[in-house]
Amino acid sequence: MPDRREVLIALGMFILVGLLLVGPLASDQQKDPHRGDFQALSLQAEARLLQTISDQSPKGALAILDPLDKRWLANARGGLDDPQRLRFDRCVLALAATLGRQDTIDLLTLDASLAKAPTAPDPLAFLWNPKALAPSIHLLKAELDLLPFTAWTRYKVLGAWYQRQGNTAEAATQVELAKSSEATLVARIAMLTLLYLVFFAAGVVFLYRSASLLSRHSEPASSLAVSLFRVGPLETASIFSFWLFSAFLISSIGPAMAPDDPGAPRQILLVYSAQALLGFLLIYRLGTGGVQGGLKRQPIEPGAFMRAVGLGLSDIRLRTLYWALGGFAAALPTVFGLTVLSQLLLGGGVGEANPLIPMLVAGTDWETRLPLLLNVVLLAPLFEEFLFRGFLLSQFRRYAGETGAVMLSSLLFGAMHMSPDALLPLTGLGIILAVVARASGGLWAPVLLHALWNAATMAGVICLYD
Repeated sequence: MPDRREVLIALGMFILVGLLLVGPLASDQQKDPHRGDFQALSLQAEARLLQTISDQSPKGALAILDPLDKRWLANARGGLDDPQRLRFDRCVLALAATLGRQDTIDLLTLDASLAKAPTAPDPLAFLWNPKALAPSIHLLKAELDLLPFTAWTRYKVLGAWYQRQGNTAEAATQVELAKSSEATLVARIAMLTLLYLVFFAAGVVFLYRSASLLSRHSEPASSLAVSLFRVGPLETASIFSFWLFSAFLISSIGPAMAPDDPGAPRQILLVYSAQALLGFLLIYRLGTGGVQGGLKRQPIEPGAFMRAVGLGLSDIRLRTLYWALGGFAAALPTVFGLTVLSQLLLGGGVGEANPLIPMLVAGTDWETRLPLLLNVVLLAPLFEEFLFRGFLLSQFRRYAGETGAVMLSSLLFGAMHMSPDALLPLTGLGIILAVVARASGGLWAPVLLHALWNAATMAGVICLYD
């Protein structure tokens, strides 16, 4: 058993890493070049949703939960550089003009970012400036293609153009197309809401009966898995810190890995694959025998190693599906409640828990989306469960007990996503994943739960933003 001083030093290292992840490193992540476009698309999706479900006027509908108010816009624009902010502002101005929001138009036309716009006339300016000349329809459509507009907003902008040209028939056609888009959204929301309510209700019941379910159906972890990782707390912290530093280094050289695809999905997939492979090899060689012993001794046979951490093929059983679905249901009310709490504490931030969501929304074809989906539905669940619920949870259990191990590994899991707004909700999800890992006696159940969670998130994003 390591002495108390070693445990405290290791704990300090983990706390420092966690603070860096939700502090300076999280701030760097907000510089994502896709972030401005994602914020613009988010605003349009909210406006479309609110207008769809409200019987009031467009302005009245937005007043229910106004995405165009000063506070929301200040949060959305805060982390954007000048080029991103200009694109965002032009989209917001176009939307505000079609919804009759003069207050938003006045707010943004006075902003410095618009003053830095090119001197050439803005093809969209006719929407918010009555004195501006309307462009040709070909120039307008070309401009709409260059900016992050949803189909619903495009219909409304084109309708305004045709109305200004006196072509009331074509303007009415665009209005009907916008209404058809709203009807499609209603059907999607109804389907998603029904599924969500069913799983939410099941999750509440699952949480209510969790104590009896765990006592009746949980399985003890394999004795081989318990004894597999035998490094000290300082070595555990060092392995994790070294992997994290190396992961950021790999991210910095990512463009060289896919020079024809800079900052895009295939590069993301390659970078994460390299990071996951490095993490697996570090834990495989060093986590089972120490920094010195792991390098000198003969490594464990890979198949035996995977079985020991609960990822052997024989560990896939009906119980795996049972705990994965139960955990998924329990995660819904847990994450929802912690998200509301986080918004109350932090003022309702606009950060994304998953940095790939803006890129997924910005993508318009499956060639773009498929690598992202492979990343979040396959690679991320496998590696993150191996790291957090396989290696770290078993190590923390030796020094901090069961409850302490669950809390520490879950907090690190939440911090790893580098979003202060998502720290509490993802820590709650980490706790559910840790409990499922313990109850199922392996890692396949939390891997499947993690994959289901990410897949559901991505499916919801595609349904609402497509």
